[in-house]
Amino acid sequence: MTISKELLRVTDLSVEFYTDHGWERVVKDVSFSINAGETLGIVGESGSGKSVTSMALTRLIPMPPGRIASGSVVLEGTDLVNLDDDGMNKVRGAQVANIFQEPMTSLNPAFTVGEQIAEMVRFHEKVGRKAGWDRAVEMLTKVGIPNAALRAKEYPHQFSGGMRQRVMIAMAMSCTPKLLIADEPTTALDVTIQAQVLDLIKDMQSEFEMAVIFITHDLGVVAQVCDRVVVMYAGQVVEQAEINDLYFTPAHPYAEGLLNSMPQIGPRSGRLASIPGSTPLPSSLPDGCSFAPRCPYVIDDCRQGEIPLRSIHNEQSNEHLTRCVRAGSLRFLGAS
Repeated sequence: MTISKELLRVTDLSVEFYTDHGWERVVKDVSFSINAGETLGIVGESGSGKSVTSMALTRLIPMPPGRIASGSVVLEGTDLVNLDDDGMNKVRGAQVANIFQEPMTSLNPAFTVGEQIAEMVRFHEKVGRKAGWDRAVEMLTKVGIPNAALRAKEYPHQFSGGMRQRVMIAMAMSCTPKLLIADEPTTALDVTIQAQVLDLIKDMQSEFEMAVIFITHDLGVVAQVCDRVVVMYAGQVVEQAEINDLYFTPAHPYAEGLLNSMPQIGPRSGRLASIPGSTPLPSSLPDGCSFAPRCPYVIDDCRQGEIPLRSIHNEQSNEHLTRCVRAGSLRFLGAS
């Protein structure tokens, strides 16, 4: 697929939630961009801030207790952060669509799946009930649901987990959005259904020529579907690179740890590696590098002040960014 002009640019996005300790910043100065037709992966452990970041892009953070503290999310020249509610309602579904991890919590159990898809088509395209229903059946057929005209009249509980995720994809694609945000859409599925859903998303992307932001903790999935990767830790971007750069020449010890914890085939196969410790709470972030307490390469400089995100120049790409003071002096271990 040919990657064309820039579609979305996120600049210094920060998100806060109000807690017993006051306002806690859970996403801090996140910046990235995505081009039309491109697939961008956002990876990290649970608690790294990737899902909060994805929800902030379409202003789905509940306010209160959350808020977008600063930054911009510019979609083709329009800053979504500054849009009013009516403006955002016109963007969600029509220009930017979301697929979430558990479709049963996203679908309304009181309405048939066909009614739910048709409702969104009628809202955004101002068509009649029959046209909306016909589009719903068409999209269910496209995502591989057999007997779509009959199954459109059924309720979410009558579908399996994999089929419900197909319904969510059909709903997301029904208004041909420019950007799809898929937040761990395969986590709750077995590996066979997971592969089918990934293939389906890629097919839909090719057909509709849309960009995809794929959020996951599974680097194996990222390798299958993504062009570039953003690695997040403790609410910050710690590395950003082309897919091959990240896998074979990582520039941050956290990315190295994620890669080493994947099942390996070859000389390093055997007992799975793990990253010691756990992601710190926003209220207890250490000075300097947030990963320093878990890092095997930590030195005194790692604990001194804010660590900037800087460029790593190599032969493959000049867009490899890292938030590590030792990048360049150390060679981190990539995937085998």
